Parts: sequence; C-alpha cells; structure tokens
Amino acid sequence: MAKEKRGTSQEFVAVIEGLEISSVVWKDNKIVTLISSFTGEILLSHVKQFDKKENKSIDIPCPNLVKEYNRHTGGVDLIDGLIGRYKIRMPTKNGTYDYFTIWWM
Repeated sequence: MAKEKRGTSQEFVAVIEGLEISSVVWKDNKIVTLISSFTGEILLSHVKQFDKKENKSIDIPCPNLVKEYNRHTGGVDLIDGLIGRYKIRMPTKNGTYDYFTIWWM
C-alpha cells in the first residue's frame, strides 16, 4: 500500500457472529486504517487535499467510511474536552466529599 498513489483504498470485509465488519485502508499523505460495522468503502467521493509537489489543491478519491468519521469526530472531541474540564464531587471512604476530574484513557 505504501507504493500506491494517493487516494488509493482497499476494503476487507469479515463476518463475525453474523455481523459484517469492514476494514478500510486509505492512502492520503499517510496510510489510514479504519474499522466499522456501519459503513465501508462504497460511495467513493472526492475530497480536495493540498499537494506539496504541485503546490495546489487536488481532488483525490475518499471512501465513505473516512467521510463519516470526519463528519462525526468533532462531537466526540467536544465531549471529551468538556468531561476533562469539569470536576465531579464524589464521596470518599471516610465519609467526606472530594473532587475528582474524569480523564479518558
């Protein structure tokens, strides 16, 4: 995949306990791998990406899974940021209350 041109994608589908799992590998500037039970590579669209060699924006094919991920990732980042900023008051073993910050790992 490393020697393929930019915009190349491959999809691998497996059925696990009756559920289709799709793994999509897409080459942009680097190789991107995503796994989903929601969508896959089908419905390729084109996205504008900047090309350093040509010094301009070019259209490259993009799998549907990558577009869906990019469409929904902003909400996940927002929730993670909000949870990390607010402290939660929780009881301790000795009966007093202490403040804890929730951090996602």
